[in-house]
Amino acid sequence: MKLLFSMPGGSEWILIIIILFFLLIMPILAIYYYSKSKRLMKELENLTQEKNTMLAKLLEKTS
Repeated sequence: MKLLFSMPGGSEWILIIIILFFLLIMPILAIYYYSKSKRLMKELENLTQEKNTMLAKLLEKTS
């Protein structure tokens, strides 16, 4: 870090490194959260189906 600040234009290099870091990390995080979201939506759909079948069975017994 001291080396970058001591170089001419060192603060610009730090900014460039930070921007490149975020440009590399953001797509990876987006893919990760997208896949996590799809998995959670599938689980929610399964739970909703299960809830509906249980309610239908309960209504059949009470009728």
